[in-house]
Amino acid sequence: RKPVVVWSMAGMLAATVGQGCLPTRACCGEGAGHFGAAMLFFLRALQGLSIGGEVGAIATYFAETAPRGLLARGVATVMMCGILAFLLASGVVELALLTLGPDRMMLWGWRLPFLLALPPGVVSLWGRSRLAESTEFLAVAEQEAHTYRRECASRPAPAEPNFSGDGAADRKGTKGQCKRQSMRVLLKDHALSVAVGFGCSCAGGGAFFLSIWAAHRTVQGGLREWQGLLVSMLTMAVIASTIALWSYLCDKYGSSDPLLGVIMGGVSLAIAGGPVFAAIHAWPGSLLVAVSCLSVCYGLATGLALGPLHLLTVELFPTRIRALGFGLSFNLAFSYVGGTASVVAQALDSVSPLAPGFYVACVGGLSAAVAVAAHCLRARGKLPSHLVAAQAPDVAGREVAVEATDDARPARQGSVRMAHVAYRAKSHPSQAANLAGWRSATVDLALNSRQ
Repeated sequence: RKPVVVWSMAGMLAATVGQGCLPTRACCGEGAGHFGAAMLFFLRALQGLSIGGEVGAIATYFAETAPRGLLARGVATVMMCGILAFLLASGVVELALLTLGPDRMMLWGWRLPFLLALPPGVVSLWGRSRLAESTEFLAVAEQEAHTYRRECASRPAPAEPNFSGDGAADRKGTKGQCKRQSMRVLLKDHALSVAVGFGCSCAGGGAFFLSIWAAHRTVQGGLREWQGLLVSMLTMAVIASTIALWSYLCDKYGSSDPLLGVIMGGVSLAIAGGPVFAAIHAWPGSLLVAVSCLSVCYGLATGLALGPLHLLTVELFPTRIRALGFGLSFNLAFSYVGGTASVVAQALDSVSPLAPGFYVACVGGLSAAVAVAAHCLRARGKLPSHLVAAQAPDVAGREVAVEATDDARPARQGSVRMAHVAYRAKSHPSQAANLAGWRSATVDLALNSRQ
């Protein structure tokens, strides 16, 4: 997964900086303007492809390396950094607009935000290139290599691969086999998880991108351009703060279970969607109404819907296909529902100014219903969770978190299951003394369960 992260970051950096270097009709003539428009389309597509390849691998990495008791906060960091990047970008555009003015901004100042992405992008690319794989992923890759070696040894093949060294050749030998099997395993054994991840992500994706359209809509309603940017920045700040608060409460009181957050976020959007857009329509030129309704109320609901999504999606799939499952659930929901949200909202707005609010309410209700159904399925043992944190006191009575994964495949479900082993030392000294041995056994179970 490391090469995917590095190449995705490189593609994103090249596409972003490249947009700031495109020729325009104003500076280079008619023909150059057409070429610049075509290249803009290509670079925007490259940006989308790059972020789709990066976010799944990074969210998976954070989930597998999160400190004990900080699972929700660790995974939510990815989402918060993305929201804060939107906030920072809006702030740069706001500063450039106020400094240069509308005319110079349209002539050449629009290039500055794209070009300013080069220094932090180079630093990020340097850091990503030195990012090591998680121990959980390396353990699964080593198991795959061991399994493949045993299969090759059992077959009288004349040209058997030469496995030697520290396991790198083994992993290279299984690379093609894993690529062929991953998609088949995902669609055969984890179709329900893909559907749940897609359905739960619809509300967050649609609400987030609709907030950007709504901020632009306030400018059309009478706000100045800098006021519209201010509303957008405050909305992003409220969304990021809500995600941070939710992740803290989820780790502290919710045992890192994201389904409750998805339900709360979907219900909040279903309740707030109609009134928020009705208020914006009733007072179109009021900055106070835009900030209180769109930035605060709508931002809180959107933050609740977005906060649990990365954690929910990565825990639906086992380590071997986690990044792939993330892409076919979260990324597709954000592409099809979030990517078309502005177009749908613009079309609905031409029918009725209140229609975009009802669209948000419907999408929020859909995700809440999917999350409720997923909660019921998980309670009945039909929807696995592959990132479970069990709390247990250590010998001194302190709380520790133990995570164990079991890639054994039950015949009834045909999917990778999580082995959730919990032990609590109560009043017997012998139990407390044996706790260290129990931990070692738990780790051995996680690493050797497939054998």
